Amino acid sequence: MRLFSLTLAVLILSGCASMTPPSTEKLAALPILEIGQSAPENHEYILHIAAGKPVPFKLEVAGDALMHPGTAETVVASRREIYLYKQWASLDGKTWQPTHQLFSSTFSTGLDTTGGLASIHFDHAP
Repeated sequence: MRLFSLTLAVLILSGCASMTPPSTEKLAALPILEIGQSAPENHEYILHIAAGKPVPFKLEVAGDALMHPGTAETVVASRREIYLYKQWASLDGKTWQPTHQLFSSTFSTGLDTTGGLASIHFDHAP
């Protein structure tokens, strides 16, 4: 029982630690990349999405239930500046929050007599 309690405490504390934003020093040392730039070999970088800048989005529909998989591409643009680092997001590059606290997303699909529709919504989190 004691080992279980200790293990549970360690898991809870490590979960809390992972919710601490990266340090200012760590973030300052990372390169800031734009969509289309090559990621460094260590894959450590901040992705900057400029407000109004076109961002390509690709949709893939595949699976063993389909005879012919398909893809579609479109371009979207953000209303605001966005900085992304792993599971962290920032609107100013200085104040970081877990991404789910700044944005929410929903995905839905459906089929009817007109065909299929896949809908993705990205919203500012309430």
